[in-house]
Amino acid sequence: MAKILVPLTDLDLTMIRLESGGAVKTPGVLRFEAALNHCFSINPDINPKKIAGMIDTQILVETAVLYGINRAKAIETLPKMLAWMEQWYIEHAGKIYIMPGVQGFLDYVQNRAIIALLTGNVKGIAQHKLRAVELDHYIQVWACSNPTILERRILVPRAVEQAQLLAPNAKLVPFIVGDSKRDAEAAKDNNIPSLIVPASHPYDERELIMAGATLVVPSLERLDLIRPFLDKLLEE
Repeated sequence: MAKILVPLTDLDLTMIRLESGGAVKTPGVLRFEAALNHCFSINPDINPKKIAGMIDTQILVETAVLYGINRAKAIETLPKMLAWMEQWYIEHAGKIYIMPGVQGFLDYVQNRAIIALLTGNVKGIAQHKLRAVELDHYIQVWACSNPTILERRILVPRAVEQAQLLAPNAKLVPFIVGDSKRDAEAAKDNNIPSLIVPASHPYDERELIMAGATLVVPSLERLDLIRPFLDKLLEE
């Protein structure tokens, strides 16, 4: 049975980064505040550090609850909030840049892989970001936040299921490509390997390994370290 790699690739700070212009809050954070204000007439002050690693639906629901909105009502209102947020973001998004080594990595794996995007962003926003840097054509599976998914860990099996439909007779070898401890933990929770490219420097490699990272590299440019990792996955 043929083996096919399935890199479950995170988006923000793994594939792309957003221009902040020195602002404490980027449009990536302000979009949540705008959607919550539009739908519930509240003025939340969202701390970017506290929502790191959370998915869009989770951020909206938990922030709404924090500001006094009934949880069931917040979940019920998700489709409206997501639609408004997507429209607001596309109108206000700034410059988007590719992270170092991303295109080379995608070029290297694409002939022996089904490339999946694993992101907490809703699909419309994820597509906007990748189209802006001409990377959207690499993606075969879009595993994104939607009103039925409130936790990141659920995205992993959904992505693998979608990939299997594209190669029903192949043995899939999924692994997460991400930038954070939460990405390593998601891989560990789903019993799959992970390739972690830390977004923050300096970083604690031991902490990432303890969280479940299989391989930690400073950049996706380091194909000399990544190639043996991928070869080993296909051999196991």
